[in-house]
Amino acid sequence: MKQPDFAKWYFYQLLKDYEGEQLYLNELGYVYGNEEKTNEIVKKFFESSNIDFEIRLFTSARDLLNNAASYQMIFLDIELKDANGIEIAKHINHMNYEYKLFLVSGHTEYLKDGYKVKAERYFTKPIDYNEFKIDMQEVIQDYIRNSSFILDPKVVKQKIYIKDILYVEILARKTYLHTKNKTYITPYTLSYWKDVLQPYCFSQSHKAFYVNLQNVEDYNHQESTTKHDTIIKILQRSFYR
Repeated sequence: MKQPDFAKWYFYQLLKDYEGEQLYLNELGYVYGNEEKTNEIVKKFFESSNIDFEIRLFTSARDLLNNAASYQMIFLDIELKDANGIEIAKHINHMNYEYKLFLVSGHTEYLKDGYKVKAERYFTKPIDYNEFKIDMQEVIQDYIRNSSFILDPKVVKQKIYIKDILYVEILARKTYLHTKNKTYITPYTLSYWKDVLQPYCFSQSHKAFYVNLQNVEDYNHQESTTKHDTIIKILQRSFYR
């Protein structure tokens, strides 16, 4: 593989994996809450989606807290034998781990607490598989969007996450990749970046700008404002093709 094509190849390969519903997670964490059917539903979804996974059942809050950093997803039953699931979630959140939390309960009165611990979803037992599948597909899509990155030594040797890109700009025959924290000069054309970033939520608001719409805070007919207060001009629709 030629080096200049690396970043482009990576994104299209990632998109291809997603379209085939194949997202490879290293491991999947699950806290067992006295209902085997919940475990079966989780397993059924990942198997039907051709996703590589590992389920580990924790019956002890201490064991979970000692191993939480190893997992990307945790399904946590609120009613546990030795602890309250909400309190466990608070402890994990204080550890600043990157993970997605799913709360499971036979009661709806804990729903407000689920928002407090930033749970991705709140599933009420018995879980309906079709509803579970729809929710999880949205979560997987969000996971891909937030974890996708550029790794191109011609730009920078570190990862640049797509979610952190504000916009790409062409100026004096050079392209600039503006992120939330830094701007990078790249050796590629704007057309190249349009091809690479097209699978994501980007739009060309002006002939010199390719903007990440996820980071647009406000806009009008003349300009748009990113979440970091950057002003980007918008070419009038009557002129832009």
